Amino acid sequence: MLIKTLQTKLEKAIKCLGASSCTFYLRDPYWTNDFQLIAMSGVNFEEPMHGFLSPDCTRKVVVEGAKEIFSNNTPHDSRLREPQLANISLNKEKQELFGDFVKREKVRSSARLISVDCNDQKDAVLFVNYSRPESFDDSMQSKIHKLFSELCANLPSIQRELHERDEKWLSIATRMSLLSGYDLNVADHEETYFWGHSPVARVLYAAVLPLSE
Repeated sequence: MLIKTLQTKLEKAIKCLGASSCTFYLRDPYWTNDFQLIAMSGVNFEEPMHGFLSPDCTRKVVVEGAKEIFSNNTPHDSRLREPQLANISLNKEKQELFGDFVKREKVRSSARLISVDCNDQKDAVLFVNYSRPESFDDSMQSKIHKLFSELCANLPSIQRELHERDEKWLSIATRMSLLSGYDLNVADHEETYFWGHSPVARVLYAAVLPLSE
């Protein structure tokens, strides 16, 4: 229920802040070096948003660097951009699908806030995005700080809910992979280009591989 509450807060926030979209990431309770997107609002292309942070350039944009970034010119801010694919033989509309979040969603300005726990570990990230230039004056920064504080108010409880939500499917995927007899260490398979190299990717890859044979 708490995760649904976060979604509702983001839906209200984009109206209150005049933003085009908001996204909220949380450190995964199982693989604590990874983050999951657990709530978003206003995102036009939701399909690329699901799952863990991959590749590394995406992780860099989401969780590395300063705890606070207020950028009024995101398209030219290297802290918030991923490398762009070149020489794609597609029309302009379809090319945008292969761009990073900033390109796909036509972002002009962005705020990124990172929460750190008592052990100095990053545990939550909020993005507030605008499809128009936003100067982020003191009043706007204060509103965004307030939103972030509200989202992070019950992080331990949200982590527990996320743990319980994922426990069942993760257990099933692990059993499937063990029954299939496949080694979870699939780093040598070329398919890991799509699946990534995280533990959860290896579990899921090993679980579904027999289904495709």
